[in-house]
Amino acid sequence: TGIAMVRRYLESLATDDKTQSLVTAVLRLLSKDRQGNLNASKVLQLQKMAEDSKDDQFIEAVKIIRESYQPTATRRYIRAQYRDESTGNAWRNIPL
Repeated sequence: TGIAMVRRYLESLATDDKTQSLVTAVLRLLSKDRQGNLNASKVLQLQKMAEDSKDDQFIEAVKIIRESYQPTATRRYIRAQYRDESTGNAWRNIPL
């Protein structure tokens, strides 16, 4: 819902070819990655734009996006270590 609201607001700002290209550039902030997730830094940039615009509808739309944003873990890292008693119980990494 928030993304649709932002799109409507931004598209309403396009009055000529120059502003249409600017709107297209800003809409790229709403592009999703291969997993279908929004980029957190782009959402923060969009929030800053909304605050600068002082438009209540735009601010509300970005607030909806921000509140519904739920990042997911993309990778898991495993590290194995052992305690090396010959060096005073220092932890040593085990290459996996």
